[in-house]
Amino acid sequence: RKAIDDYDFSNQNRLERRIDCYIEMLSEERYIGYEKGVPNKNNILKVENKIPFKGHEDIEGLNTSHFWSHNSVEIKIRLEELENQENISEEEREKYARSKNAIERYENYLSSRNSAKRLEEESSELTLSDIQKAKSTIKGIIDKGKEIA
Repeated sequence: RKAIDDYDFSNQNRLERRIDCYIEMLSEERYIGYEKGVPNKNNILKVENKIPFKGHEDIEGLNTSHFWSHNSVEIKIRLEELENQENISEEEREKYARSKNAIERYENYLSSRNSAKRLEEESSELTLSDIQKAKSTIKGIIDKGKEIA
């Protein structure tokens, strides 16, 4: 029975089961942790990780690596569907809110990392000697302007 369930879970045509499991995992702190502002080794949102799907740890080779990067749109749509179900318990509502917060935190991390990287790239091209040369050039132009006047 477990083997049939694992086969069904790993079937590429049955992605919704893995998405539901992933959303469940996103609501648990142990799967979404950070160290010094960076996703830790157990964070399932990181592109590369070896964290198996909860409840299906015995399926060799099936883990959450690249799952978010390949399925983020489908995950967000499914999370929205789950949140908007009728007759949802308060416990489920809180669980989905935690999952949504985990996604938002990760997206904010990516956004700030990309902004910092872009700023670093733009500013790294300008060196102190470039600034000193520009200052000297500007001073020369001003001095020539005084000579003409």
